Amino acid sequence: MGEKAVYATHAHVFQIDPETKKKWIPSSGAAVRVAFYHDPSRRTYRIIAIEDNKALVNSTITANMNFTKTSPKFGQWSDHRANTVFGLGFSTEKDLLQFVDKFNDAKSAAKLLLEERKKASQKALDQDQPQSPAGSSPSPISPPAGASPSPTSPPVKYTVHEATESRQEPLATARKHSSSALVNGSDVQEGGRVNGSAASESSPALGRSMSGATPEAQAEALKYENSKLKVALANSAQNVKKWESEMQTLKNNNTRLTTALEESTQHVAEWKKQLQRYKEESDALKKKVQEMESDRAEHSSSVQEVRRENEELKEVLSAVQLDLEAGTEELHNKETELETLREQLLVTNSKLQPLEEENQSLAGQVALLEDQLKMASVASKRQLADAQECHRELGNKLQEALRLHKEMDGHFNT
Repeated sequence: MGEKAVYATHAHVFQIDPETKKKWIPSSGAAVRVAFYHDPSRRTYRIIAIEDNKALVNSTITANMNFTKTSPKFGQWSDHRANTVFGLGFSTEKDLLQFVDKFNDAKSAAKLLLEERKKASQKALDQDQPQSPAGSSPSPISPPAGASPSPTSPPVKYTVHEATESRQEPLATARKHSSSALVNGSDVQEGGRVNGSAASESSPALGRSMSGATPEAQAEALKYENSKLKVALANSAQNVKKWESEMQTLKNNNTRLTTALEESTQHVAEWKKQLQRYKEESDALKKKVQEMESDRAEHSSSVQEVRRENEELKEVLSAVQLDLEAGTEELHNKETELETLREQLLVTNSKLQPLEEENQSLAGQVALLEDQLKMASVASKRQLADAQECHRELGNKLQEALRLHKEMDGHFNT
């Protein structure tokens, strides 16, 4: 059963500029049909917009997608698989609100499907534990227990039917789970936070539990472990970005304080020069006063004036000394703040280093599990081809037996 359109509207389609990530690039020349398509068999939703036989939008809705309304008639969402951001411009706000409702409904369905798949994967892992010795499983072409073949019913048809169902049902289920996991591989981020240590500790246990499991179950288990490692890798990357942002903030504060410290240092140097000039002027005035005091009797009025000037200069000098002390205290405070910021920068660098190492380790584990997943997928396809070949040979043998049966029946009747 294929996909079918469940909702459609018209809107202008845009994509974010891949270089600047700041401006929109129009994808359509005019308003085009934008529709939600639902696949009942896979339980997925897609947003598709086509113009002149060209797909402008082909985005599968996942549980971690969010549709953001940036204006009354414009909205956007990010598609990590397409590595872009889509934007839609509607003619009315009502159309935008209806689109948002449909988007949220599809997202809720994706979340529900993700939770069910997680539960099914966990149940499959629990059932993969060895429960019976080798060779105890019934033959795939034998009838179920308790079923006695009737003389009136053809046993050959019953055996072929049961064999086909017993072989095709797990293979079809594995193909369905494999395709669904590939479509929704990035959705595991909604499952919660998984740290790197827990993922690394679960790897040996997973290997032991898969030792006696079928290739399909091994592929499902590897996909589940791969999803947990992707979550841990994403969380580690988010932490690295957060610490990088904090470190950049500290660097900016350090730059501002350094600039303020340099300005204060320049001001202190100017104050020192001004103080030296005042001291030189004061010394010159003192000498002048001494010279004038020797002639005090003759120039008493001039002496009084010089004394007044000297008092004024002393007051100016006192004010300059107070300003110099205040500047020195401010300089000391700036140096203390600068030292504190340097200590915070060292602490941030020490926290960032383990996160980077953990990120590299998780990336290596993800690559290893992807290789194992590819190998398991190849083995599963090979077994499927062998099973199909056996089915064809068995069908030929049965047709040949039926033909011989008819010939013998004809001979007996004649």
